[in-house]
Amino acid sequence: MKISYIVVILVIALVARAILVETPEGREYDFKQLPQVGKEFVRFLESITRGVFNIVSKIVVKTRSLVETWLEDFRAKRHEQNGGGNEEWWSAVSVTDPDLIKECVEIWGPHPEGPRKLGDWRSELGCSVAEANAWRSLSPDLPRLVVWKRHGMSPDDTAGWLSNRSITPEEAKNWHDRGFSAEIASSWRNRGYEPEEAYQQSYGATLSLPDARALDERCEACGINPQSLQIEPWVNAGFVGTQLVLIPLWLSLGFNPVEAKLWKLPPTTSADWRKRGFTASEAENWTSTLSTLTASMALQWKSAGFTAAEFAVWKNSELEFAVTWRAVGVSSESEASMWIETGFSQSEAHDWKSNGVSSPEVSRSWKDKGFSPSVSSRWIRDGVSPERAEIWVSHGYTEPGSVATVNKNKMVSDADLLHFLEKGMNPAEIEGEIDKSRGEIGLGGSSAP
Repeated sequence: MKISYIVVILVIALVARAILVETPEGREYDFKQLPQVGKEFVRFLESITRGVFNIVSKIVVKTRSLVETWLEDFRAKRHEQNGGGNEEWWSAVSVTDPDLIKECVEIWGPHPEGPRKLGDWRSELGCSVAEANAWRSLSPDLPRLVVWKRHGMSPDDTAGWLSNRSITPEEAKNWHDRGFSAEIASSWRNRGYEPEEAYQQSYGATLSLPDARALDERCEACGINPQSLQIEPWVNAGFVGTQLVLIPLWLSLGFNPVEAKLWKLPPTTSADWRKRGFTASEAENWTSTLSTLTASMALQWKSAGFTAAEFAVWKNSELEFAVTWRAVGVSSESEASMWIETGFSQSEAHDWKSNGVSSPEVSRSWKDKGFSPSVSSRWIRDGVSPERAEIWVSHGYTEPGSVATVNKNKMVSDADLLHFLEKGMNPAEIEGEIDKSRGEIGLGGSSAP
């Protein structure tokens, strides 16, 4: 029988026993007591559960404490293996520098196993600690590395070849001694070439087979004898890989290695820019503003007086548009567009800007009130808005200086000012009214008598 069945039977038996009562007629079940029995049963379960939880909590806390203690001990031991106490073990294999000890632990593992492995590798390879570390970084296969070492290959020499299991250390050494890198040698070796033959056709072990063939074709197209091509100066200048294939083209356009290296553009494009009087740095500055910019277009803008930086803010415009708008003091195509969008011609924009009003929006707000550029600038200098200036002018006050005192009083609203002027008050009288009613002005004219 399942345990769950036994538990259910026991619960039923306990409940039945709890509601069994004595009566004059004998024992009977009093089902009215079931709610009370249920409450007692729940309290009983709660007390049992609480006790179980208390016991479990104490076990968990104790277990966690034991686990934390074990982890701390483990970390301490690990630290001792990786740092503290390491000196004696590692010094036995000539490793005494703290930084080198740390490096060796990462490569070989902690003592005592780490120093033993390092000692074995040094013994087999007959090398220093640093070289043993370098060999181990290439492969864990010590017997294979020993063979490469015996053929005179260093870790750096071996690195590129090791992944190719079809080549023997002796063969790799032959290619290496002829000056080939593993990558370039593979392109020739895979086509059946021996080191010496490949050397003659690879421009001195410099180019892969595809690049060497491409350079041969380029030499033929430019009328250059491949055998007479001196590639070393170009390598020394920093040309590599497919860049070397373009040497004949650079030469045919009159560039030497140092000059060609300065240009960030293709050979023919560079020649076009140089022919039009640009240096390599100038061409780079101009093309950085617009990748599709040609040398002829740049020359047109430069001849019109634009620098590369100035061209950058006009590059989406026609040259004539930029020239005419710049002539009236507009500094960019975006500013020119704003003047046009707000309804100004070039001459009008010039008039406003020459009077010190450089914003198209501000100019528009004054022009809409009927003010000229010169008159607007006088009011603007006194910090007066177009709306207030219109109020003064409509009442006969056309000079900002005559009403400057009132304008400086920030408590006088436009509505207050209009109210006073419509009452026939002059600026001096308005000032007097302000002095009498200080603190009450600015309420939309409601305080004015």
